[in-house]
Amino acid sequence: MTKREIRDALGDLPIEVPTVMAVVEVESGGDIFTEIDGKQMPLILFEYHVFYRNLRREDRAAAVASRLAAPRWGDIPYPKTQRERYELLAKAAMIDAEAAHAACSWGVGQVLGENAKWIGYESAVAMAQVAQSGLAGQVEIMLRFIEKRDLVTALIQRDWATFAHGYNGPLHARHDYAGRLARAYERISGKAAAHVLKLGDSGPAVAELQELLGEKQDGVFGTATDAAVRYHQRREGLKVDGIVGTKTWASLRAITGQRPPAAPTRTGGTGTADKIGGGITAVAAVGGVVRSELTALAEAADIAPIWVFGPVIALGVIALGVFAWPRILNMIDGWRRAT
Repeated sequence: MTKREIRDALGDLPIEVPTVMAVVEVESGGDIFTEIDGKQMPLILFEYHVFYRNLRREDRAAAVASRLAAPRWGDIPYPKTQRERYELLAKAAMIDAEAAHAACSWGVGQVLGENAKWIGYESAVAMAQVAQSGLAGQVEIMLRFIEKRDLVTALIQRDWATFAHGYNGPLHARHDYAGRLARAYERISGKAAAHVLKLGDSGPAVAELQELLGEKQDGVFGTATDAAVRYHQRREGLKVDGIVGTKTWASLRAITGQRPPAAPTRTGGTGTADKIGGGITAVAAVGGVVRSELTALAEAADIAPIWVFGPVIALGVIALGVFAWPRILNMIDGWRRAT
């Protein structure tokens, strides 16, 4: 894979070549082609359940009996080698060529053929022919999918978490997809990429994050840091997911020197509530670390908590608007009805 080929495929898209190369590496595992009968072919993955749903009803029984199709994902394990996958494709194509090519993920971007018409190709067979034309064709397919999914901005900003969710799906975190993209970009570009951090991570990058949040710097992304991140994201109008990607890092660094109010921890504690004047002040005080059930109530009611920590006790104060209390009471009543 050459930078020139990637640059040519990008055309006018203002995405860095190393960014695309990082996506290619993570999606393809670093392999661009496989040799099938002496010919360089794109990598594929045959999806039995996709073949099943694209088949005509009258063809499904025979395909299932031949173990070429299955009603559900996971009913039949994937073949391990590319040769076996191409053999599956050839057998499936004898039943229905279009459905067979729609059932394969193609090339360096592993774009499912089922998306062919959605991203502008005449058919899944036509898209497969583009993938088989070379690396430029494979990258073209991947970029069309990225544009159609409205992920160009995420790539330009190297917002790996947003890109991972849109490209790889909601379960991307299970495979550290965003983290792998960030590391691949850093290695390919030679630039230090912003670390994508989440609950359970640890190390110097977490300590830096905690410093920006005004949290205790122990280098462990625990529940307290997760709560602080989510509070900051909510306050700054970012996506509230607890994942520290490019946008969250940029937002935190933009207010360096202005310590963000620390969000409440979520470990242990009790709380009481009392109405004072025109609003409600909820106070929770315990020795050591606080866990306030009032935090959950406040977040559910979309109320910003402000927490002040002392050396011995943690005092939590939530300033509630006069109209917020009925909303909380309604929620409590709803929870009671549900139990």
